[in-house]
Amino acid sequence: MRSATLLCSIGLVSLVVISILGITHLNTNSTLSNDQNDVRTALQNGNPSSGNLKILNHQMTKSIFGNWIVKGQVENTGSSELRYATIEVNFYKNGNLLYTNPVNLNSIAPGETKDFEVIYKGSDSSPDSYSVVLGPYL
Repeated sequence: MRSATLLCSIGLVSLVVISILGITHLNTNSTLSNDQNDVRTALQNGNPSSGNLKILNHQMTKSIFGNWIVKGQVENTGSSELRYATIEVNFYKNGNLLYTNPVNLNSIAPGETKDFEVIYKGSDSSPDSYSVVLGPYL
């Protein structure tokens, strides 16, 4: 019985030491996949790594339910697939920002067009203008 307790104690101590040594060799990127690292880098740098994203059109309309909606299209004009892209729609009244909503798009092939739609959810019921801004993409 005593030898079993001693062996269990030695095994437990060994696991703790190995775990501590393993953790000290981790860096911030070691637990992230390559795609996650690419997204993080693009968001930090605001620097696209491949392809070209172009806003083709957009329009703000009021739905039959009284909601303001911005609909539009973007196109990947580059030669590489865009794995991730963001578009930000900002709603204004008298030049003051009322509400911002990002749109996330995934997997846009070269030449592909994707639709986007944002519903205004701000407290002021009548924005008088808006803007559509490209965010980071890769």
